Amino acid sequence: MIEADRQVQLEACIPDIWNHDSYLYVGANEKRFHFKEKLRQLALCGDLMVDVVEANPDNISFLNKQTWIREVCNDDIRSFAFNGGYPWMDGYDVIIWSHGPTCLDTKDLAEQTIQFLKKVSKLIVIMCPWGLYPESQDKKSYYDINKFALYPYFFEQLGFETNTLGSPDVAGSNLLAWYRK
Repeated sequence: MIEADRQVQLEACIPDIWNHDSYLYVGANEKRFHFKEKLRQLALCGDLMVDVVEANPDNISFLNKQTWIREVCNDDIRSFAFNGGYPWMDGYDVIIWSHGPTCLDTKDLAEQTIQFLKKVSKLIVIMCPWGLYPESQDKKSYYDINKFALYPYFFEQLGFETNTLGSPDVAGSNLLAWYRK
């Protein structure tokens, strides 16, 4: 699937996705930063504020050059949500987490999702491969290794709505999960 397909999926399932003031984007990198252009456009118009958390230190230089992002934090999302060491992190209307949910084990993912519920005021959006995702042999970063496959029932058990794009267990597919408060 291509970026445009994922944006169509997101906007069809969550028509008001871009109608909020503050966003925390988790898992951005230079090669995969879903909805970057949409977020950039709205942020530059002053319509919203975006902060980013990214675990892989190799991606921080690129993110710091994005002048429309208010704050960039190089941290593991598991410690970020708990440590309170970021005075600018005072809650968000929307948390978007892409490229990372499958890099945690299922226990950590469930716990992190519960922590997100405490930090967000309106909406949590999680995107990941739908099912098994074949790993590239050239991946060198610990932060990019998929540890397990995710299917809609995982998020539905946590109270999320889900939608899928493509076919399960096929590279390029997408599982979209969202939770409204």
